[in-house]
Amino acid sequence: MNRIINASIIFFVLLFGNVALAQSNLLNINPGFELGKKGWYYSSKSPNYIFVIDDLHEGSQSLKMSSQSGQGVTFIYTNPAEQKLTIEKNKKYRLDVWIKPLTKSNGVVFRVYPVVGGFRPGTDIEINRPAKLLKQKEWQLLSFDFAGIDYPAAKCSFGVNLGDYLLDEIKLYEVH
Repeated sequence: MNRIINASIIFFVLLFGNVALAQSNLLNINPGFELGKKGWYYSSKSPNYIFVIDDLHEGSQSLKMSSQSGQGVTFIYTNPAEQKLTIEKNKKYRLDVWIKPLTKSNGVVFRVYPVVGGFRPGTDIEINRPAKLLKQKEWQLLSFDFAGIDYPAAKCSFGVNLGDYLLDEIKLYEVH
């Protein structure tokens, strides 16, 4: 009996080996937008961002982001003054975001980079997901895995490229 239990434990460890321990969210300030913009940065004068209370994955509201034709990617950023992130070299991380594409789109992009100096293409972390991998008008969990670069003061951004999206419950954590 103990051999069966031990074999079962080994099977599950191998099957789910890349599991986050306790999944402590590094984006611990307002991951689901229940507090509005707190912990995040975007232009509050832009019509590209609206809080929605009637279509959400969890909690009391989600964030609707829009990117119009010719506008390019629309981003939301972690606010370094409220969400201090340290990303360590060679550690493995995962960003999970619940997303619902509302219209035809060109996909999404996730970036991690130092607070000072901004994003540097080809040097900093960037992961793109094309629209063909997204189900339109359905809540779905997107996960972005990456190896850390030594950023003692980091921020991350999430962008939508052409279309309307709902975002909810953004989590960044270390995986083991």
